[in-house]
This record gives sequence, C-alpha cells and structure tokens, in this order.
Amino acid sequence: MLPGDRPCDKEWMQGDILAGEGFDALVSGTAHECAVVISHSCDLAAGDEKEPFAELLPCIITNAPPPNMSTNDRAGRGIRKLVLTLSDGRCLSLSIHDRKMIPKQDLNRYDKDPNLKIGELNLRKLQAWLAARYRRVALPDNVAHKLNPVLNAFVNEGHKNGRVEAILGVFMRYDKQEPDPGDFIFYIVYSVDRVDAKEIAEEYQEKIKTICEKTQKTHEDEGLEISCDVISDAELTLRDLSRIEELYLEYLSYRD
Repeated sequence: MLPGDRPCDKEWMQGDILAGEGFDALVSGTAHECAVVISHSCDLAAGDEKEPFAELLPCIITNAPPPNMSTNDRAGRGIRKLVLTLSDGRCLSLSIHDRKMIPKQDLNRYDKDPNLKIGELNLRKLQAWLAARYRRVALPDNVAHKLNPVLNAFVNEGHKNGRVEAILGVFMRYDKQEPDPGDFIFYIVYSVDRVDAKEIAEEYQEKIKTICEKTQKTHEDEGLEISCDVISDAELTLRDLSRIEELYLEYLSYRD
C-alpha cells in the first residue's frame, strides 16, 4: 500500500468472502453460493483511478471435499481448481475459470461475511495457487517428449501412500538456454515438520529413479542424463530457488 492510499470503506482484503445479499446482487446467474475476493489487498485499497475493479472468484460450499476434485486440487497443486478447508470442516470449491470483475464501488456497498473466513494458511494457499497459474514451467515439446515417462511417473506415483501430504513439491533444473538440453535434475522437497516425510520422499524417489534409468536408456544415443534427489525444506536455500523451478504437473508442455 502506497503513502496516501486509504483502505476502502468496508476494508475489503484479499481472501475476504462476499455472501448473502451482496453476492446475490453482484454475482447473479451462477450456481455458486459465495465469492472469495482474489484481488491483491493493495489494489483493493488503492484509489479507483488506479484500480477501479475488484476480482472475485465464486465458489461452492460443501461439507466435505467434492469427490470429483483431485488430490492435487485439495493440496493446492492444481492450476485450475482449488479446495479450501475452513476451520469448521466445510470446504470452498473454486475454479479459476469462474473469475468475475466488478467495480470496487459496487463491492464497497456491502460487508464481508463475518462468519466465513478462510484463515491465514488458506490465504497463503490461495495466493500460491493464483501465482502458479502464470509462473508454472512450460516445457518445450522436445523436452516434454524426452521426459514424458518421468513426468507421468511423478504424477502417478505422487498420489500414493500419503505423498501429497508429505511432499511439498517437485522441482527441476536444466539449462533453458540450450535448444535441446540433455541434463536434468529433479528435486523432491519434503517438510521437516512431518516425522515420516523423509521416508515417504525417499520411497517416492526410488520409484522415480527406476523410470529415470529406463528413460535414459531409451535416449542413450542422445546423452540424456536424469537424476532425482531428495531435499528438505530446511535445506532448500534462496539460491536454490533462484535456479530451480517447481513443476505443476497438470501442465507439462506448451500444449496441453
């Protein structure tokens, strides 16, 4: 928020929820029940001459995660759908394709819902999910073709044996300046806050290593080298993060 900017009358913030009369008035013609404000809090506070619109994401409230939502969607690792579990056990189901833009002046006529709050952890999850849509790796087709068996293994094996909960993410490093790179390093990052996370990560790594070896052999004439390491979130440095990219495995190439 810049000096001179003032919060809007209702003090709307990213992650606040519009429901009831305000939702019915501003987000009509949908099967949704409420909407999460996804505009950045600074943009909501800025004057209308700078930021005239607020962006909302309508959602459905359920008592449990919808059965058609994938494990990745529930963990915030999908790039199109997301499930947020509230403190009372209810769930908000969101799809990025349902976004709505409304004038901030209209939003400011209504109050946020005091009984629906996503909480700090869900707010971070929401922010990471929104950012991932635009920063996810888009692999060139020649790279995706080479690595397809490995990438599929990460997806297929990642859903098993509690790995989604224990593994924080899968990252990769390769020389993007090379037109046809041949050296790839994958990193499975686990949380030190979970006692069995390292064991789960290493089991995951063994499954992936087997596929890496088979893929290397298939492309041995091209000198393809693939490795897979396990690292904790406590060991991962800012320098590491500047040199590696997280894989959001729904999207593996320039083309779906």
